[in-house]
Amino acid sequence: MLSSSKSINILILFLLLLLIACKSTDPEKKLMPSEGSKLELGSNVRQGSNLKIMSSTPIIADWINQIGGTRLSANSIVPHSVNPHGYQLGAKDIAKITESNHVFTVGLNYEGQWLVKFLDNHPDIVQVALGTVVSPLQHEEIHQHRNKKGGYDPHFWFDPNRVITVIKKIVDELSKIDPEGSDFYQSQALQYVIELEKLDQYMFMELEKIPADKRKFMTEHESLRYLADRYSIEILEAVIPNVNSEVGPTPKNLVAAIESIKQHDIQVIFLESSTNDSSAKRVAEETGIKAVYGLNVETLTVDQTYIDFMKSNLRTIVSNIIETTH
Repeated sequence: MLSSSKSINILILFLLLLLIACKSTDPEKKLMPSEGSKLELGSNVRQGSNLKIMSSTPIIADWINQIGGTRLSANSIVPHSVNPHGYQLGAKDIAKITESNHVFTVGLNYEGQWLVKFLDNHPDIVQVALGTVVSPLQHEEIHQHRNKKGGYDPHFWFDPNRVITVIKKIVDELSKIDPEGSDFYQSQALQYVIELEKLDQYMFMELEKIPADKRKFMTEHESLRYLADRYSIEILEAVIPNVNSEVGPTPKNLVAAIESIKQHDIQVIFLESSTNDSSAKRVAEETGIKAVYGLNVETLTVDQTYIDFMKSNLRTIVSNIIETTH
């Protein structure tokens, strides 16, 4: 009996030790979050990757991606370095848009009819027009013509302060699309707005390097009025007095541009990298002023951010105007 009792006690002790061993854990593992908690934090994984978001231009895609961070991303319908005004949808574009949940656009009649009609025919795709929240400039006021069609100037991205308003709109929309990520988007936006405010101040400082009486120039088409409105620059009516660079100038427009250059003692005309610049070249040749190439007003190059885009254009403008004052 004694031997049997000892055996039972030993067996019980063994089972107790085994139970304790099973319950014990590595102290370091207690501090490590589970894979599920990583997803909840949204630290490394794009949680919204199943959401398909498109934008009409690379500039808008960059804004969304700055806010979307690790949770979601957007792709542009119009490729980088391509003028949106003249772009035509291809089969791959149509497939991507059809599969998307939301399309963010400039609005203000910026996008071509190719996209407007397509979205009208697909009411299941939510369109978010950003231009309506920026207090857009009236196109009629810009040209000082009566009964001029066109409505508003859509190039609001040349005013970083207006872009901050757009960022708030993007945050609201992303929070509706992905409610669980609302705090994350708010945090991302706060950081990005700080960068935009820095950009705004940088632009004020750089443009102040230009003598006050020389802060005036001409462009190829109407695209920099928001820059003028924000930073007190005089931009004369463009060679192509239209917000759409695909619309060519009339002989009357060319004569008006030449007369305006002579009247206001303009020394520089800025030509855009993504448009047909033959008309602007003719004006420069007729007046003898400097024609500056490389202004990029409609889109981003590959791997370029909106802030990079703005600083690049600013360098082009400031350096060339200052050069003509010496």
